[in-house]
Amino acid sequence: MWYNRNTMSQERIVVVGAAAVDVKAQSFGDLVRSADVPGHARVMVGGVARNVAKNLALLGATVTMVSVVGYDEFGRIIRNDLSRAGVNIDNLIVDCEQRSATWVGVLNATGDLEVGIFDGVIFDALTPAAIRERAPLFANVDLIAVDATLPRATIDAVMVLAKVNRVPIYLNPASVARAQTLVDGVGDFTVVTANALEAQVLTGQSIRHADDAIRAAQFLVQRGVQRTIITLGVDGIVYADSNLTRYAPALPTLVVDTTGAGDALAAMFLLCHLQGKPLDETLALALRAAAITTSCAESVNENIAARA
Repeated sequence: MWYNRNTMSQERIVVVGAAAVDVKAQSFGDLVRSADVPGHARVMVGGVARNVAKNLALLGATVTMVSVVGYDEFGRIIRNDLSRAGVNIDNLIVDCEQRSATWVGVLNATGDLEVGIFDGVIFDALTPAAIRERAPLFANVDLIAVDATLPRATIDAVMVLAKVNRVPIYLNPASVARAQTLVDGVGDFTVVTANALEAQVLTGQSIRHADDAIRAAQFLVQRGVQRTIITLGVDGIVYADSNLTRYAPALPTLVVDTTGAGDALAAMFLLCHLQGKPLDETLALALRAAAITTSCAESVNENIAARA
């Protein structure tokens, strides 16, 4: 399965949410509580919204990022990274009072995240007023994407503009903690992708295997979500809309780092959704994008367009 974009279309997408610098530490062997273990550490750009935005731009969409960074070295790194990928950063706010967002993740020897700590206080600066000041950005686009890292009032301001302009809106819960803030409003989103833990919070249902995920995905559709995906890691994904529910297994791949795989899957799914591709092709391409990302050490695989 290879991704072939329609050269006659140019999807216009505004992405609102987190852009951060990630510090990832991966152990060579077993992790031991309260003890040092051998491993290696890397510093790279991340953030859920940034990952989605960069993947979309690399895949050929016209992407504008709305976020906030500090007036510091991390902020410069984030801006340069997005700009090189072709993301419009004219609406990336630079806050001189706060440091740029930072995520610290500890991965086990197989590349799976054990624990992550996120310093995202700076995103309080992305207020509802800041969103309203940028209202024209949201008027002539094909999709708005938002992650739940932002304050709830800011997400609500984005939702208002989406409804006023009749633009579909995508939600990435970003984390279990942040998913909790949107339990009562998840049905207002057009598309939602969530991992099993996030979906448990959004639905109030336990998800231990694919059958549980199917019921949770159907529940989100009943709440009002038009298209939803619940990711299950190595066990694949579950998709649901008002007409059908589908399970798809993950593609076999050499796992280097699973961070960002769900964001790549979401970006590919959204692009195929906008292009009207058949569901089977869309899910296959989305799973391939996740596998391509899992097989590299970065949160976004720079070669995703060539390999998808």
